[in-house]
Amino acid sequence: MATRARATGRDDDDDDDASRGNDAAREKRKEFWREFWEVYDERTMNGPFVRVHRAKASEKKGKREARGDASASTRAVGKETFWGTCTIGGLILAVALAMSANALTHWPTCAYVATHPMTLVFNPFANDGAERVEIALEVIRRLGKPFVRFVAAWCAVRSRWRAMVVLFAASMAIPGVEFSV
Repeated sequence: MATRARATGRDDDDDDDASRGNDAAREKRKEFWREFWEVYDERTMNGPFVRVHRAKASEKKGKREARGDASASTRAVGKETFWGTCTIGGLILAVALAMSANALTHWPTCAYVATHPMTLVFNPFANDGAERVEIALEVIRRLGKPFVRFVAAWCAVRSRWRAMVVLFAASMAIPGVEFSV
């Protein structure tokens, strides 16, 4: 062994230093890539090929918050933003549902409710309670279907698919009101 160390010009201490240097280099590379993916996840938010690294980023975010890093806890990561939950399909469905709801809306009734806000809030046991109940039921009958469609459009934008399907089915079950303009 001594002849081999002399032949290479290194002794055992040099081998230990070299292996420590390699370990340090490996650790630096690992830290670089950890930091790289963390910053990349924070900047791209929804890259489809980044989903593998998103779990790692959330773990690191938890560790940073535990350390007390205030800047990390205030940044939006992933789907916490409005556009982070919106998908192209959801946006297209939302536009279609909103156009349908707009076509079903009886705008003179909306104007009446806007100018008479107490239409839906009243005492049904008052002297004119029966007439007010009939007015409120008519407003609900005229605006119920488009309101449910507008809510379904909002759920489509937010990619809440189950709620959107249930609300759309409910809006189909609600009878429509035909108006002559």
